[in-house]
Amino acid sequence: MANISGSKTFLLRNDYDSTGGTTNTVEAYIYGLKLEKGAFASDWNANPADNATVTAVTSLSATVDGLGVTVSKKVDNDTFTSYQTQVANALVSKVESSDFTSYKTQTDSAIQAKVSSSDYNTEVTQLNNLINSKVTANGDITNIVLNPYFDNASANGWTGLAGVSTGNTFPGTKYYGGQTGRDAFYGGTFTVVPGDTYYFKVTAWTDNSTYTWSMGFRLVKSDGSITWNAPIMFASSDKTTKTAKFVIPSGIVQATVWTQINATSNFGEWWFTNIYVGKTVPATEMYSQISQLTDNINLRVQKNDVINQINVSSEGILIDGAKVHITGTTTIDNAVIKDAMIANLSASKLTAGTIDASLINVINLNANNISTGTITGVTFHQTSSLGNEAWIQNGTMQVKGVAGNRVIVGSSLANMAMISSDNHTLEFSLVDVGIGYYTSYGSTSNTGSGTKLASLSFADDTTKLPTLLTSLYGITLTDNTNSNSITLNSSGITIGSGSSLHTDFVGAKAMFYEPVIVANNFSVTGTKNAIVQTSQGWAKINAYETAEYYFGDMAKVNTGSGSKVKVMMDSLFLETVNTNVDYHVFVSSYGNGYAWVSEQGKDYFIIESNVPNLEVSYEVKAKRLGYENTRLEIDEDFGKEVA
Repeated sequence: MANISGSKTFLLRNDYDSTGGTTNTVEAYIYGLKLEKGAFASDWNANPADNATVTAVTSLSATVDGLGVTVSKKVDNDTFTSYQTQVANALVSKVESSDFTSYKTQTDSAIQAKVSSSDYNTEVTQLNNLINSKVTANGDITNIVLNPYFDNASANGWTGLAGVSTGNTFPGTKYYGGQTGRDAFYGGTFTVVPGDTYYFKVTAWTDNSTYTWSMGFRLVKSDGSITWNAPIMFASSDKTTKTAKFVIPSGIVQATVWTQINATSNFGEWWFTNIYVGKTVPATEMYSQISQLTDNINLRVQKNDVINQINVSSEGILIDGAKVHITGTTTIDNAVIKDAMIANLSASKLTAGTIDASLINVINLNANNISTGTITGVTFHQTSSLGNEAWIQNGTMQVKGVAGNRVIVGSSLANMAMISSDNHTLEFSLVDVGIGYYTSYGSTSNTGSGTKLASLSFADDTTKLPTLLTSLYGITLTDNTNSNSITLNSSGITIGSGSSLHTDFVGAKAMFYEPVIVANNFSVTGTKNAIVQTSQGWAKINAYETAEYYFGDMAKVNTGSGSKVKVMMDSLFLETVNTNVDYHVFVSSYGNGYAWVSEQGKDYFIIESNVPNLEVSYEVKAKRLGYENTRLEIDEDFGKEVA
């Protein structure tokens, strides 16, 4: 629509020859002119009057004439004034009439209907839900996760979950999300700034998964590549709430809240709830009072419950007690209830810091729980329903079972004694006897048969070993399975293992009734003898020993008709000696002639004689294998031990 405001200039062009001498004239005719008030011009349209018929023109003329007559009449002062008054009265009547009231009511109802319409209610509900979803259950508008508790069994905002469950009281929330696949996400991707710190909190657990579960961010780098970071991780044995924080690394531009079961199959099921992800430290759970106690507080005032409104003032309040009914727990400050103002006082309603028992006489005291610092008395006796008894009397405590067994603590005989029904006693004492076992309670020595142990005393001296005191018949330690035993008695010490070993230590002698093998060096400071029984008793046969380690072998040979014999040494004997070093052969003849060794080899030697068929005996002495260079070795350590 063209803007035609202001002055407009129209140019009419006519081309002519200036040298022709002819005068040119331009004529312009304008039809259908429309003049319109305002800054913008509307489309052109004909004047309705231009389209009027003859009848319409005649009628219009008559109307104009009539108006003129009427106007001329109304110009009369009295008539005009009267007409003015009538019009004014009509206007007032119209304003005050029911028509105006009705129109006002209709208009108001229309506005109200519009305000109450479903469209408006829908918009308000949507806005309310949006606000409620943003202000989460704990009132924390900093939490990125707008559905942290899966309220109303909803997984809204979460993808990758198996569903929402309830029934487990551990997490402290009614609902909790379940994950049975590898990855789950909350919401979409949001922009992050490197260096910003994000805080995490979540409660998670599993009943059947063997894999870890973690929570963190799926991160997008500035080049578009993806990375992952999980500051919180749960082992399959964890069942708790964990917190963590994470600083956005350099080069990261976007993030998504992400959880993961660290597996590729057979994931099991993880549960989680109580989720927080935000840039502030997770606050203490701040449920509003109404939301928190919605099931416990009745937010209403019922009929007949309120007698009157109480205006608290500094002068105090007077309440008619006949009309006051207090239910539930009531707290009243100290010293505001005067004496003799409590009717029907029972002990179950009495709580006191200190009660002077000297002013109380008790006939029968039934106490399930007595908490005190010191109870002073003479005797305590208690009997159970099974007949077991306990006594505390004169500084001694005694417990007696129905079978006759007893335990006594603090007696004059021992610090503690355990006594069987046949009076056999095990005593523990810090003085004198230490640990003792007696055939009869009260005994100080054991002379009866069958006693296993008399006492074990501990001297108050770190340089002395504990002393085991045996009874008259000693003590035997026995392994009944293998018949191994050690016996200590007045005859000495005997170590036995069935029929394979029997050793007695009697006085200064040790007697071994089975073979003895020494696996290492064997040294003696006295003699080494073979004991042989003779007609005059057990004779000691002395050993022949040399300064070096020699093994020997001997035999008889004949030099034959050639007066020469080659002797091959025993192969088994050669395994024990070293013939690569010098060895000795001693020869003795048994006839009228003599013999000598003419040749020696590693495993043989040759004997010759001056006459044929000479009977000869020989003895070979060779150094023991491995001890070729040992001679008169000095045992310095053995000398020190003997000293």
